[in-house]
Amino acid sequence: RPDVVKRFLDKRHDYEKLGNEVAYTLNKKLARAGIDFSTITYRAKELDSFLEKVQRKSYQDPLSEITDFAGVRVVYLYADDLPKVESVIGENFEVIEKIDKLTEKREDNFGYGAVHFLVKLGREFAGPRYDDLKELVCEIQTRTVLQDAWAIIDDHLVYKNESGIPSFLRRRLNSLAMSFERADT
Repeated sequence: RPDVVKRFLDKRHDYEKLGNEVAYTLNKKLARAGIDFSTITYRAKELDSFLEKVQRKSYQDPLSEITDFAGVRVVYLYADDLPKVESVIGENFEVIEKIDKLTEKREDNFGYGAVHFLVKLGREFAGPRYDDLKELVCEIQTRTVLQDAWAIIDDHLVYKNESGIPSFLRRRLNSLAMSFERADT
């Protein structure tokens, strides 16, 4: 629908600014907390990704149902740091929802472990710079370097070609991924 595409394009710049602000804040606050991290990246959803997701998920009202228009990824070094990372997120943003992807995973599904947060800017983000961003939602994905590596494998080998991988191989890959998850904890 052209009206939905126009509204998406009209808001995309605000989501780009939101992702940048969340990533900048996390970079500063995690460093100040002494948490070792590999990378913090952000993005605003591209039009082609938006259209593909709308079609794949059959959303009725995609602009209110999709929660990852702005996305930030925090890749940290040690699994033991997750509670500290979570604390920094909770202290600096309004957490709407926390999703633990590791507990959702079944052994026969290849995938990666990660904890995702849906957040809004907190009270301390005040002034005209933030007026258009205050009510927008940003998804923060947090995962270790090992989890990030498995996510890349998952994306390239499985998500884009699930049917081309025999089920016994998917089970073996997932079993291996889960053993790394346990060893990383």
